[in-house]
Amino acid sequence: SSDVCSSDLAGVLAEEILKADRRGLEIYHDSVLARYQRRRVGENQLMMTAVRGFKELFGQTDLFLRWLRGTGMSLVNQSGPVKQQIVAHAMGLSGDLPDAARR
Repeated sequence: SSDVCSSDLAGVLAEEILKADRRGLEIYHDSVLARYQRRRVGENQLMMTAVRGFKELFGQTDLFLRWLRGTGMSLVNQSGPVKQQIVAHAMGLSGDLPDAARR
């Protein structure tokens, strides 16, 4: 499993397939996909909400809202820990990761 690109969706799916194989299940068994879906649903919903939020935020044309957006983005950019958390999550390096990604 160390060859698995574990920081992305494929890593989680590969881990579930390997677990199923160890349990003697066929890799196409319904429970394999169900476990994968349960592990990813929260992360997927969070990312979809964030993308929708950014689309709405950057679609604003009101001058005050544009200023507020720019100020907020500047503050996040200057805040090391907050920025690092956002970047790590966007890169798939946080949240429910496969075991190989935690090593």
